[in-house]
Amino acid sequence: MKIADVILVALLLAGSSAKAQFVNTGQILFVGDSGLLYVDADYLHHSGKVLNKGIMVANKDWSNEDSNSSVFTSESTGEVQLNGADQVIGGQFKTTFPNLSLSGIDYKKLETDADVAGQLFLNDREFRAEGYTLSVLSSDPEAIQRTSGFISTDKSGKLLRNLNSPGAYLFPLGSYIKASGINLYRPVKVTAKNSSSNTFSLSLLPEDPGLSGYDRESKKEDVKNISDKYFYRVSQNSGNSGADFKFFKSTVEDGNEDQVVVWNALSIWEKETCKSTDGMFGDGLDRYIAYHNTDVLQNTPISFATSEQTVAANEDISIYNAFSPDGDNKNDTWKIKNIDLYPENSLVIVNRWGDEVYKATGYTNNRAWDGGNLASGTYFYALDVNVMGKKKIYKGFITLIKRD
Repeated sequence: MKIADVILVALLLAGSSAKAQFVNTGQILFVGDSGLLYVDADYLHHSGKVLNKGIMVANKDWSNEDSNSSVFTSESTGEVQLNGADQVIGGQFKTTFPNLSLSGIDYKKLETDADVAGQLFLNDREFRAEGYTLSVLSSDPEAIQRTSGFISTDKSGKLLRNLNSPGAYLFPLGSYIKASGINLYRPVKVTAKNSSSNTFSLSLLPEDPGLSGYDRESKKEDVKNISDKYFYRVSQNSGNSGADFKFFKSTVEDGNEDQVVVWNALSIWEKETCKSTDGMFGDGLDRYIAYHNTDVLQNTPISFATSEQTVAANEDISIYNAFSPDGDNKNDTWKIKNIDLYPENSLVIVNRWGDEVYKATGYTNNRAWDGGNLASGTYFYALDVNVMGKKKIYKGFITLIKRD
């Protein structure tokens, strides 16, 4: 029996069932370079393999029940097109698509983890990760293409990408929960510090972070209003290279937040060193906030706040949580805004193991800490200040950035 005959038999059998199914129970299905396999039925994979070098069109749901196979052979270089409506990728085991293109109408949805080895063409469709992980395995920065499509992770799903290039990797995150009558699209671009192998996963949660246990009122005193519209979770799943993040937003729909804030190990929101840039970036996005990270993030919540400071009466101390002593005369020392107005102060800085690395009484910006011989990383500070006769205690993190 020829391969073409196997496919024909499967289609004929599918048509006779109550619910049309294309069932593979052990066959090797081959689609040649210029071949087309059109499946107007659910594709159900029990066993066997698919060697796809052409185009495979699926109009209904997709399911993999084979514990020994991710459906496609490693030699597959073709494309799978999901061309139906409200299609589901499910089954007990994940599918690794060689290349995947979304078309048809309405959304596509995961009901299990899924991989895309090569290119993912979102086109104008929404891809709902739900609570699962969608992994784009190609390390090509351009492996994800879109017109107006996006990936939603509303139920704590994740988009995972492999980075081993200094190029910018797009995480086209959004939500099917409407904002001002349109889909919420809030992408992130991640650029690794070097070409080492790194893997990052990101989620966009379209809700007040407090609903997930990250109280917006639990924050350092120099943080003002934190966004209640959405937040991200970011993980570095492998590698240890630092990375630059660009978070794109709409000031019309989101508000005027221009400061990155991170939920730290002390369960409070704190500011990160960042830069806000306004412009026209498409999709109604008119601002991005750039943030450089040196630590390995582990499911870390990230949100946004206004850069104005909330301070007590007669108090204008502002503590920034990063500096870069690289000799360029910019941000080379850890300065504390207006600390010189309060000479009765004492400062202790420790490393992550609790070892004291710096101590000062009467800390001033003229004699500010330059990091000494310490390596890049995160350190912890405790600053006691006499403010108008009252003792104030500030505690938090400092990120020391020494560029190579």
